[in-house]
Amino acid sequence: MDQYFVGIDLHRQYFTYHATDKKGKDLLREKLPNSFDALDYLMRQFPSPPKVVIEATRNWMWLVKALKERGCKVTLAHPLRTKAIASARIKTDSLDAKTLCHLLRSNLIPCSYIANEKEQDNRELGRGRIALVHYQTMIKNRVRAILGKENLNYPGSDLFGKKGRAWLKRQRLSETKRQMVEIYLNYLDNLVKAINQVENLIQNKSSRLLEVKLLTSIPGIGTTTAFLLASEIGDIQRFNTAKQFASYFGLVPRLNQSGNHRYYGRITKLGNP
Repeated sequence: MDQYFVGIDLHRQYFTYHATDKKGKDLLREKLPNSFDALDYLMRQFPSPPKVVIEATRNWMWLVKALKERGCKVTLAHPLRTKAIASARIKTDSLDAKTLCHLLRSNLIPCSYIANEKEQDNRELGRGRIALVHYQTMIKNRVRAILGKENLNYPGSDLFGKKGRAWLKRQRLSETKRQMVEIYLNYLDNLVKAINQVENLIQNKSSRLLEVKLLTSIPGIGTTTAFLLASEIGDIQRFNTAKQFASYFGLVPRLNQSGNHRYYGRITKLGNP
């Protein structure tokens, strides 16, 4: 049976594909909108579902799922490692798609892990909580910045608790600054509610995950952190060694080696943030 290979360069609103046969003969190249109709059109160009490679971008999930539903074997390419293999001075969508296609045909694609739908949903919860906590910190810092401009320092430990807010009301601020503080505090209250809602969802899901139970047996790791770790790690069996696992999180030192000399630097931070 004939075999076909397709490389896809995916963007937010469109994708560019390049297709070859198993001998490397260029067959098709085209730019299509990000739609399921466009994928159905693409599938009609081949007598059998092709092998497809997509570079891991922030919106790869829908495309991988749709292609798998249409019978394609999909590979997710690791962006940094792919660039190391196929760096080019001239870079266009068509060339990127062509490069991915030929790397797939030659079995040279450095693969990224394709999380299943359950893992993707759990990651959405964990990352969503991180984002909300970040916004919470940002809003608190805006209130502190206003007080700093007036040389006001709260003597207690929690400016945003009951006593801290009572203290805030007693301070002399201009009308505009007072209005902004109230707006920030209202927004902060809504953020706290949202964080609590997400944490309740995390708690409910965590009770059904064995990985979370195992991780919380490690001193210093609570349910929320365990849930986040379990979601981001996915299938632990994909790591052959502990070193590979540490490298995934960017927790290994940089290494420069020349002859018999090795120089270790700070951790790479090139893993999952």
